Amino acid sequence: MRYGLAVWGGSSAGNLNKVLVLQKKAIRILADLEPQQSCRQAFQALSIMTITALYIQEVILHAHRLNFQTGKDFHSYNIRHATIYVLPPHRTSIFEEKPS
Repeated sequence: MRYGLAVWGGSSAGNLNKVLVLQKKAIRILADLEPQQSCRQAFQALSIMTITALYIQEVILHAHRLNFQTGKDFHSYNIRHATIYVLPPHRTSIFEEKPS
């Protein structure tokens, strides 16, 4: 389920939602829950991350692996946004979108 998640997970909310619905169906079967019952506790009890949580984790790990520079790498003094990544310049609008 993680293969290419950082790429296709950011394509649209609909793609992640389709997988999330299937994931919830599988969890309800595993935990023997009714269709209308919440499966949030079952995810935690089974130690399974939702597809949305997996996507966020993959994007964060990818950014960490690329070793993006942060605000503190550019300035020799303390700044308010020292821990925020400084993204490289771009010319297309696709890079304006943030993972959500």
